[in-house]
Amino acid sequence: MRRWRSGFSCFIAVITLSLPLLWPMHATPLKAVIENESATSADSGKYWWDQAQARRCGRLWCSDVVSAYMPLASSADRIILAVQPSLESNGRQARRRVEARSTAVATTLSEVIRSLSLRLRQSGAIEQKNSIFGDSPKLHPLTPEIAIGQKNNNPVLFLPANEDLGNPQIILVTLTEPDAQASQENIDILAKRWKKTFEQIFSKALWGLSFDLKFPWARAAVAFLMVMLAVLATRLTGQYIQAFEKSEQLQEVSLKRSIQLYATHEQNNVQSKLVEQQRLERRRVRQNLRIKCLQVFRVSIFAMALFLSLWLFPQTRLYGLETLLQFISLPLLWLGIIGIESLLAWWMIRHLNRWSRVEQAADPDSDRPGMRLQTNARVLRGSLSVATAILGIYLTLLLFGINPQVLAGAGIIAVALGFLARNLVEDMISGATILYADLFAIGDFVKTGTNSGLVESMNLMRTELRGSEGEVISIPNRMIQITENRSKDWSRVNFEIDISWESDTDKACQILQSLALAMKEDPEWSAFIIDEPLFLGIERLDQSGVRLKLWIKTEPLKQWVVSRELRRRIKLAYDDAGIRPGMPHQQVNVVP
Repeated sequence: MRRWRSGFSCFIAVITLSLPLLWPMHATPLKAVIENESATSADSGKYWWDQAQARRCGRLWCSDVVSAYMPLASSADRIILAVQPSLESNGRQARRRVEARSTAVATTLSEVIRSLSLRLRQSGAIEQKNSIFGDSPKLHPLTPEIAIGQKNNNPVLFLPANEDLGNPQIILVTLTEPDAQASQENIDILAKRWKKTFEQIFSKALWGLSFDLKFPWARAAVAFLMVMLAVLATRLTGQYIQAFEKSEQLQEVSLKRSIQLYATHEQNNVQSKLVEQQRLERRRVRQNLRIKCLQVFRVSIFAMALFLSLWLFPQTRLYGLETLLQFISLPLLWLGIIGIESLLAWWMIRHLNRWSRVEQAADPDSDRPGMRLQTNARVLRGSLSVATAILGIYLTLLLFGINPQVLAGAGIIAVALGFLARNLVEDMISGATILYADLFAIGDFVKTGTNSGLVESMNLMRTELRGSEGEVISIPNRMIQITENRSKDWSRVNFEIDISWESDTDKACQILQSLALAMKEDPEWSAFIIDEPLFLGIERLDQSGVRLKLWIKTEPLKQWVVSRELRRRIKLAYDDAGIRPGMPHQQVNVVP
């Protein structure tokens, strides 16, 4: 079960981390929401991963020109386009205009790089030592010349026409006063800086293409190697988690055995049992924290390998960058969720331990505080995990710009959620009532309706019973109306036996009472019997014989083993004394 929970948690984490890659919808990244809360994703035509999405920069709307060869440019090398919104518009038109400008410039860059790629393939690779990303201290020999001109009194960066190659003049970008205001530079100085930036973009693209021509399988090989290393690392981490869980299970079993050693009503033993139970609950909180942190680390390794693989290829480099930005936020988000859950769990266990000590002091001979501590801690800890997981998924949806109300607004989903919510609320209210009223706890033997068994597990939604034949009975808490708890605080042997009318009744009563008292004095059985056996006398007289009745108060769940031993002893004693069991009598009168 614990391994299944671990695997399910990893599955949820992987699905959550993969959500942005599988959700092609218009959305606003978290950074854009922070910079402009009034802007919505409907105002923008960009996807969540697009770095060119417009943002507020003072009174202007700005957008970055992004390229696969300039994804991590410093502020001095960035090309930021800006648009001044008009007084009549609400900013939506300006936002779309500036995004259209940045998209047009980026498209022009891609077309020029594609043209340079064809020219490079025709001329052959340039022998130059450069990295897989195309970094080189000098410009590539095929880097085109960029000129600065004027159009409508605004500087224009363009590629002059090349008659030898048959290339027409290509305008890269037209600078405006809002562009200069956004960069806080003189427009002519800004034109020269952007010219240098464009030259570096083209040169880096050409050096990268030269590397691909020289080593055509290098990027794919490196990406494959990183993926294999990530798979190996995640597998080793998973094996470590399994080994850690197995070690914790062994230590937990050892603690449970030490708890069972104190299973008597002696005051010192009961208090020691409670102390061990408190220690076990604190250990479970620490174990849960460590396992979840290891699971986040395991998924982060996979996410980093995915980012690096995307980063290697120019075609997916921009997606890799946005993936990195979101994946950095996701582990931090889930680590924060895990931290909140651990703090709340620690606070909860601390108060439950304090409450159990107070309850134990009020009734030193009862082991009920320890059982309620175990039950309440398990139920509340599970409920806390579910609540924090839902909070984490909700915040993850917000992080990727997905409005959860869109999902909840779907007709079929809304109806299903409404139907399930009604039953869940009823189950949770019933579960909370069971805990508060202490109707039963884990380890009790209960009967509800036609079902009976040992309470093996429970939460706010359902209770699981282990039947006499080993079957597991799962009952929704809302279906539990009437319960019989046969092991709360103590149990009782309700012993009845019929003897024949001809037997010596006084002798039979004396033997029965003496045998019960002998069991109370027997060291092997005295730990199971709490008080002196109570012989009630003759319970009933009928055609079956004389019925004798005896009560023995025992430890919880020990009534059956005590009654079996008592029957064995009575059978031997009554045989020796000649006392015959009662048998039904029927008189038949024959009429001639």
